[in-house]
Amino acid sequence: MAGDLTLSAAEDELSGQWPDCLDRKPRAFRVLSGMWRILMAAGEDVGADLPMPGGKMRPAGYVVLQHAVRLDRPVQAYGRWMARIPKEYRRSVLNKTASGSPAINNDPSSHFLCCFFTCSAASGVS
Repeated sequence: MAGDLTLSAAEDELSGQWPDCLDRKPRAFRVLSGMWRILMAAGEDVGADLPMPGGKMRPAGYVVLQHAVRLDRPVQAYGRWMARIPKEYRRSVLNKTASGSPAINNDPSSHFLCCFFTCSAASGVS
């Protein structure tokens, strides 16, 4: 389920409900806890014990969507912005010093997505 792009269809609803939780609207809490409630019910159906995470979650990396105006060259401003991501990710998320951060295309924390037409044209896939 992690990384499944079909989940993005629910993203607007989830982000829209987040501020409503601050207003203590019951529907917002139901929407935001919906996935957890479904997993717990499914676990009960099969007799599985699905405990809550014990706070030991850790970052798995970041996703970069590769935009391109032309197949042979990304937009320059976007390229400069992308080049800053590995250093900022290490500093802000991993709380590490950012010296010696790898280039984004060599960073083991980055996961690239790109437009199908751009990827297929660049790789020769038809």
